[in-house]
Amino acid sequence: MTQDTEAGGDHEGLPPPGQVFWLTLIEVTSVLLVTFRQSRRVSAASSEELQRFYRNVLVHNLCLGWWGFPFGLIWTPVALVQNARARSKLSGLIIGALAEPGWYKDPTGHHQTRYWDGTRWTDQVGDTRVSTDPPRPS
Repeated sequence: MTQDTEAGGDHEGLPPPGQVFWLTLIEVTSVLLVTFRQSRRVSAASSEELQRFYRNVLVHNLCLGWWGFPFGLIWTPVALVQNARARSKLSGLIIGALAEPGWYKDPTGHHQTRYWDGTRWTDQVGDTRVSTDPPRPS
């Protein structure tokens, strides 16, 4: 990999390197005397995806969790509280999260990699040089 510094600032204002967050929620499904409880887990790079997942599980629990007697009436409120705690804990992590310093895929697309110093993209870029020409006979 060669490292070059690039003049200009077309990388200013770009978002930090992507991170993946995991969210595990409890989903409760009840039908009369039968109640099922399962953990559902999703990974996402954006908070919007995690919010959508949380809303889907919340609606499921509110609509289908209460109907089983007696466990639906017990497990559903417990799941709602635990899911709300997991969501708020994850929200705090997302707000305070920044990627570790290192080489990441260049968000501008002009180079293969660019260095993220932990707070911003730098001018340091890296490209690998691969020869596609066959070796020449000596």
